[in-house]
Amino acid sequence: MMIQEDHLFRVEVDIIQFDQDSDRVIINGYLGDKIETKYVGQQLLVLGSEASISLHITPEELKAILQQVQ
Repeated sequence: MMIQEDHLFRVEVDIIQFDQDSDRVIINGYLGDKIETKYVGQQLLVLGSEASISLHITPEELKAILQQVQ
């Protein structure tokens, strides 16, 4: 079943820690020493040698973020 919601994300990491102060889950991990990024099918993929992150984001939102960097 595919979830149709804005800004879904998936994080693959080795270490998960619970933040006692805010009742939130903090996900810590190491992407690795080599990182590659791709944009495929409205997903921004950050692929590391040790972990990866996939973020659902529209092209317009991604362009707005990149304009803030320049």
